[in-house]
Amino acid sequence: MPYGLRIFHQANGTNCDFFFPDEDMPNEKNDKPYQVFRDDITTPQGNTFIYDLGKIKTWKLDFEAVSTRTKEFLELFDYGWLGNRAFSTIYFGTNVTGTLQGKGTYEASQIWGTGYIRIVSGPTEEIFDAWNIGIVIKQFGTNQSM
Repeated sequence: MPYGLRIFHQANGTNCDFFFPDEDMPNEKNDKPYQVFRDDITTPQGNTFIYDLGKIKTWKLDFEAVSTRTKEFLELFDYGWLGNRAFSTIYFGTNVTGTLQGKGTYEASQIWGTGYIRIVSGPTEEIFDAWNIGIVIKQFGTNQSM
């Protein structure tokens, strides 16, 4: 079953909903690390207390030979609305089939998270109208406020 990738991007009341066409999907090899924040405190008497503070996921995606349209959406997601406190919700999975599907119909496993997108490489035009671009999606922390 093919996978779909959809990004719903919002900034101060303006939104953009983009579903990646099959031919513009990212490379299959990608990193999805996460970082856990916690305090492990041991008292002088030997008692230990563990305070879990949060977990932040990141996702690095490399796109090769994508259309100008897809490149321009990726640029919009990074810096298209500068100063407008933009954030994106990322949907990924076999059930993600397009922007006509209501976002409320996704299972929890289909919603990767909410965060922000940064371009980390490119865009470079390898051949006419075929772009290489790398992005990193970083999930907002558990106590994020806009």
